[in-house]
Amino acid sequence: FSLTEMKHASGASLSVYEYGAHIASWKDSTGNEVLFMSPRALFQVGKAIRGGIPIVFPQFGKGPMPAHGFGRTSNWSRIRESFLDSGPSSRGLRRSNNEETAKVWPHQFVAELEIVLDTALTIRMRVNNRGTEPFEFQSALHTYFAVKDISQTEVVGLKGIKYKDFLKQGAEAIEENAEFKITQLTDRVYLDSPSTLVVNDIAGKRSIEISKTGFRDSVVWNPWKDGSAALTDLESASYKKFICVESG
Repeated sequence: FSLTEMKHASGASLSVYEYGAHIASWKDSTGNEVLFMSPRALFQVGKAIRGGIPIVFPQFGKGPMPAHGFGRTSNWSRIRESFLDSGPSSRGLRRSNNEETAKVWPHQFVAELEIVLDTALTIRMRVNNRGTEPFEFQSALHTYFAVKDISQTEVVGLKGIKYKDFLKQGAEAIEENAEFKITQLTDRVYLDSPSTLVVNDIAGKRSIEISKTGFRDSVVWNPWKDGSAALTDLESASYKKFICVESG
């Protein structure tokens, strides 16, 4: 798979594959890795890469298309790039309709991803309808944040937010915890979530701020022990080393 390296004057760096427009690594200005990548990740055409930031498009979860759609398992084309010694570096990638997408999603579209590496990482996604009929789609940035210990990790900003629990057939509830901690298999979508959330990696002594606009919801996922062991592209103990907090 074609891999591009991006660097910033602060010392931050990023690696992105054209396959899936997939960000595989993002290191901050101190050289610390922000994202988790599975040692057993599969780099095979038609397979999703486990870790980093997979692009969910145009379907979230299960449905008539393959799980999470085709955006993460197809090649995107490079459309522009900018590398400045004293400023941000950027990369633009595009996915358009073709014969393969028409088999599972009969719409004319252009999806573009703009990745900007500065002192922070900014990802912008745009979807344009090139046809004459309206269509609906779903999308998410399925971000795997690296943490030192999931048992000492918390998500701040969700208290009072309604969520759907996919482990309970989408049953709705209200988050009661100001600092939400994962203690078991977790798969939730928080509806109309705040524009800013914080992941506190307590054992790793760092906090990660996630800000979003346009995406209404936030997904929180961790497969826990049994789920991690059941996935062939994860090691059995991998669940301890990441938390997925996805804007979608």
